[in-house]
Amino acid sequence: MKKILFSFLVVAAIAAAPSKVLAQSNSTNTVSAVEIVNPMTLTQSFPMAFGKIGVTATTGGTATLGTDGVVTVSGLTKQGGTSTSATYEASGDANRTYAVTLPATISVVYASTTLTINNIKAKCGTGSDQIQQAISVGGTLTVAAGTLGATYTGSFQISIDYN
Repeated sequence: MKKILFSFLVVAAIAAAPSKVLAQSNSTNTVSAVEIVNPMTLTQSFPMAFGKIGVTATTGGTATLGTDGVVTVSGLTKQGGTSTSATYEASGDANRTYAVTLPATISVVYASTTLTINNIKAKCGTGSDQIQQAISVGGTLTVAAGTLGATYTGSFQISIDYN
């Protein structure tokens, strides 16, 4: 019986002893890469200007400034002055596309009167290997009948970024 008990203890000790397990390892070299792009720049060349617009006491209307800088009126009259679309120079990395973000509306104000420019549109030029393009912005100004004659001013945000 002592022999059986001793044999059992030896087998149990061998089974409980830690054993070294050999596993196959595998590895590979991996290449990492990153492309750093230059930030885009946007420089204003000309502000948005509708020129001089005439309105009567009884008739309002709209003045549309095209991206080409030409103003067309409906219900209003052109009274001269210089009209220019807002024009910018955009530059960035070669062979990359970008998006232009414009506001939904622009407010121009004189004293307590606010006029609204809407239907804001941009026209982007064509670039070469290096993005360097002109961006022109226009929109439609709504003028109510009897609006006070004055110079109305405002500002708006335009931004560009790579797609």
